[in-house]
Amino acid sequence: MLALLSKIFYHVLIISITSSIFILFVIGLRIVLKHRAIRLMCFLWGVVMLRLLFPFSLPGRSENSFISFQSWETINGLQSESGQESLHSNSTGVTEDVPLDTVPTSNLSAKENAVSTSLSVILPVGAVLWLSGMLVLLLKNGILYLKLCKSTADAIQENGFFLSPSIPVPFLLGFIRPRIYIPTALDMETRKHALLHEQTHQRIHDNLLRLIESFVLMIHWINPLVWIAFHFCERDLELRCDTLSVSDMTEEERKSYINAMLLCAKRHPIATSAISFGNGSLRERAENIAFPQKSSFIISITTVTIAIIFFSVSLAMQKEEKPNVHRLPIPVPYDNQQDIEIAKAYFPEDYIGYRYPVLPTMSTWPYGNHADMISVCQIPENVLKEMSTEELLESVLYYPLFPDAYLYDSRQKAYEIFKNSMGAFAELSRREDRVACLDRYWDTHRGTSYLVTVVSEEIYHANPLSVAFFLAGQEDFQDSNLSKILDDTPSTYSFYQ
Repeated sequence: MLALLSKIFYHVLIISITSSIFILFVIGLRIVLKHRAIRLMCFLWGVVMLRLLFPFSLPGRSENSFISFQSWETINGLQSESGQESLHSNSTGVTEDVPLDTVPTSNLSAKENAVSTSLSVILPVGAVLWLSGMLVLLLKNGILYLKLCKSTADAIQENGFFLSPSIPVPFLLGFIRPRIYIPTALDMETRKHALLHEQTHQRIHDNLLRLIESFVLMIHWINPLVWIAFHFCERDLELRCDTLSVSDMTEEERKSYINAMLLCAKRHPIATSAISFGNGSLRERAENIAFPQKSSFIISITTVTIAIIFFSVSLAMQKEEKPNVHRLPIPVPYDNQQDIEIAKAYFPEDYIGYRYPVLPTMSTWPYGNHADMISVCQIPENVLKEMSTEELLESVLYYPLFPDAYLYDSRQKAYEIFKNSMGAFAELSRREDRVACLDRYWDTHRGTSYLVTVVSEEIYHANPLSVAFFLAGQEDFQDSNLSKILDDTPSTYSFYQ
């Protein structure tokens, strides 16, 4: 339960941090424009709320983003291993007496590892505090709402609104079917303007927008910029409502409206689901009513364009650095220095695929039992789903049991058997970009030194370029771009001529 809460909290933190650049833009714009573009500002506050509730990022790799966040899988992996004294702290599955430069199963830098370790300790505590703050805000708003409902118990229905002697100010209350409540103590002129104001709120559904605001604030209460945004948004909602309410009024009627607003400006705790006529900055509202200003079309278009750019930037920042699969804890740790040396010989330095925990010639290799060999070479399903196609392809190219392909009558039959027995082959066949990845791999690695290394003294493994040739000849990889692989591969390393 705590792990799930920590995961949710971590993703909320990422969204809140990456949204801050857009919030700062809108706050800065609000300070510059003041009340000259109220409708535009209300629209932008709506976009801010959408951004804070938007859990997705723009497609692309994390290394192209402005800020790279550790993936939850990396942090959670360190959390799960924090109590295992026998394992190295970077989740490599290697005992502590092994020098770092001999560890083949981790690509985390010391700085990354320190950050992940710190987060794995801090996040659970922060998650509990975050949830506690949410519950406090929910309880506070709930109590205010219930008190407000109780104060309207003696209200009498009039023509489209309710009169109550127990409330000091007029307000709109409710979600699905909001009601307008007016104090009986108000004179007819003030009552008329208050009713018009609350009817405008009701018509443009500001009560629902305020409810969403409160929900966003409860989730992101840890971000001070969200509180500032909430403050400005409330003010702009009142300004927009005033603008719509007085649009057809004469100058004298506007003065009367301002007087009514000042009369209703009494201190009263109003729950977030209620909207009061006396809320907001009175001076700013009075200036907006007395001296209305319209924004030009050019300013509006320019502002929206810039807002789209900042919104996109904030989405682009929201990238979690997906860990290479070999960063994940391996199922079985390497038991001794000899096995570590075997793994170093098997995987090249630039290898990004899954690091198989058991390899041929290792002390833990299940000699004599082919079913067990297949089993120890299986990549866990949850790991397969997290892998990029490039990582998955290299994992297939370095599949320890690939030499079994020599045992079958044709490479097509061998491929089908591999697909049916190995999840990595099946998953690769379903990736839409598998052909493009194989093409790039061939162009990058063709002619490298291991082209002639099929059997060495340390370990026996298939040539990855021979495996690439093998894949290029399969129906799943039929493409004109891959014909060069079939044409270029020396016959020495091809199968079934």
